[in-house]
Amino acid sequence: PRLVLHLARRRGPFVLAELAARYGLARPALLAILSAPEAEGRILRGGFLPGGDGEEWCDPEVLRRIKRRTLAHLRDEVAPVEPEALVRFLADWQGLNADSCSDDEALERIVGLEGLSLSLRDLETRILPARGIRDPASHLDRLCASGELVWVGQGAVDARDLRIVLLRRDRADLLGTLPPPAEDPSPARRSIVETLSTRGACFFSELWSAGREHRQEDLDQALWDLVLEGQVTNDGLDVLRRRGRGRSARPRGTRGSLPGGRWSLVSSLFHAERSDTERVHARVTTLLERYGLLTSTAVLGEETPGGFAGLYPVLRTMEDSGLVRRGHFADGQGGAQFALPGAVDRLRAARRVPTAAKARTLATCDPAQPYGQLLPWPDLRSESAPRPKRQPGTQVVILDASCVLWVGRKGRQIVLFDDDTDHLEMALRALCQASRDGGALRIERIDGEPATASRWTALFIQSGFRNDYRSLSTD
Repeated sequence: PRLVLHLARRRGPFVLAELAARYGLARPALLAILSAPEAEGRILRGGFLPGGDGEEWCDPEVLRRIKRRTLAHLRDEVAPVEPEALVRFLADWQGLNADSCSDDEALERIVGLEGLSLSLRDLETRILPARGIRDPASHLDRLCASGELVWVGQGAVDARDLRIVLLRRDRADLLGTLPPPAEDPSPARRSIVETLSTRGACFFSELWSAGREHRQEDLDQALWDLVLEGQVTNDGLDVLRRRGRGRSARPRGTRGSLPGGRWSLVSSLFHAERSDTERVHARVTTLLERYGLLTSTAVLGEETPGGFAGLYPVLRTMEDSGLVRRGHFADGQGGAQFALPGAVDRLRAARRVPTAAKARTLATCDPAQPYGQLLPWPDLRSESAPRPKRQPGTQVVILDASCVLWVGRKGRQIVLFDDDTDHLEMALRALCQASRDGGALRIERIDGEPATASRWTALFIQSGFRNDYRSLSTD
């Protein structure tokens, strides 16, 4: 065995026929010689070389060196792409190039947003429609009612909107986090939690019946507080939409502003104890599926527990297993970048500039929109212009791979990043078109100056805006 093991340490994978020719031994004798070292892990048997001929043998350390060199070669194989290619890649990877999609494709694209805290309004008026999902509210309600998806509140955006996280029910305890209960809960709040703990999922009328000693308004507010804190959820989203439209939108004959659907405790989704390794692996696979290319800036933008350093060991293990590739794939994204194998070719293909540029209106917080997170905002053209922010209710228009403009919350102000009138007109027309579904805009400020007295006023009107003397509107 010593001679055979010495030979194995000095060369790569080999077949028994080579040993037989070298030492003049038959196959059964060679197998007998190798059986003990194989059992001890001092030599490995399998298929190691691409296009290899039959069963091969290899020293473990030699095989590790081959793997390391192969991975290093793969890392150097692709020159890093420029930021514009990254913008195009993200749009393609997340399905922004589709005008419509099937139910299965819609589910895939919704799941691509799993675990991400998003404004409900942004989700339904901007993010899902941008992926070709028509009537997103119906899709979400159907998936929640069937039990495939569950939503968890993440705090209020304003009086009419809140952030939610969408989770597949069978992965909620891997990706979700359970906030601690309130230290000094109100009596109405205790009543709701106790009723749901005892009875399980309940309609609001059942919560009202169980807590009749409390005022309806107190129960209503307590339930909403539990929603915002991520303590309770519902098997539909229409209850949140009605709350956003105001109490006057409540159907006749119902109690409270949160009727409809069954309420349940989020803690009921956490059935089994999950190890830290399971949770980290779930986060890694979720982020890889969302971005295709995972970088420290993407992890930082999602406020992932443990940060990039916490995910790194799992990513290295996945690289060793051939599940991901590590390299410098995109400029400006740091040294440690991991990509799914299929994403590398699509990233490389995104270098090609399309013959016809397309203008897209996106929610600023859309993960397919890299500006303000993966990429810096373009330079401001005016000192009076406000700095753009990546926050709920704001929008951008991207022309091919360039961010042309940013729209602030409530559509009151706009910041222009491009002086080219053709580019601006395409972007403004796209913004007008998008406002028909997402709500009218009333632009009062352009680059920090009055919109109706701007040098761009005529171009806005030419692109579809109307001058109402106080603002430029899309009404």
